[in-house]
Amino acid sequence: MKAKVSLLARVNDGTGAFPQIPAAIYRRAILMPVQRKSDGRSFGLKDIIGFYARYPENGKRKFSRLEKTQWQLTPSSPKLNRTSPAFRRVFCR
Repeated sequence: MKAKVSLLARVNDGTGAFPQIPAAIYRRAILMPVQRKSDGRSFGLKDIIGFYARYPENGKRKFSRLEKTQWQLTPSSPKLNRTSPAFRRVFCR
């Protein structure tokens, strides 16, 4: 069984709840800005508190914080072909 790792961004949305939002990975880098699906709100670097990796280990869910030196971020507006099937598989779930 292949381990599935998901990347979460903890953001300051102004409510004091600091939700964790799934972040997309594109070409071995984190796609910025991070966008919340429920209302479509985007969060930039000034709103992101940190990134966390969520993965299974021995049947239990584990969380690990990524250090800022490990962050590889893409530009704010990468040139993506939004009609390609590869883009739909990754970003349109």
